Amino acid sequence: MTSAIEERLQNIKMLVCDVDGVLTDGRIWFDGEGRPFRSLHVRDGTGLTLWRLAGGKTALVSGLGSKAVESVAKQWHCDEVHMFTKDKGRVIREMAARHGLTLAEMAFVGDDIIDIRAMEMCGLGVVVADEYQ
Repeated sequence: MTSAIEERLQNIKMLVCDVDGVLTDGRIWFDGEGRPFRSLHVRDGTGLTLWRLAGGKTALVSGLGSKAVESVAKQWHCDEVHMFTKDKGRVIREMAARHGLTLAEMAFVGDDIIDIRAMEMCGLGVVVADEYQ
């Protein structure tokens, strides 16, 4: 890891994650009634919980949404959850203001075109590997 990235990491106070494709494998299943459902990995919840216990803030920002996303954000004690968000950059700026943070103190983890602006704005942008074959 380069010293520039290490320096940026030391400044991060809030970790913001997209949901579909970041906390899931990117697939969305639908039941017989047409309701979507997802599978989230428990290790992501553990990671966000450990970050929070270490004093960091967490948020989920999704272009889609569901009661499941709302529920997991509550279970993982996320500071904020935003669903059906098309302008993630705007949401990032608003969260920074609410929490008294600079954009340099935020990290955004994404995987899709809709995430690029938020990743560029934050002190650290992270793109997850696409393991869907």
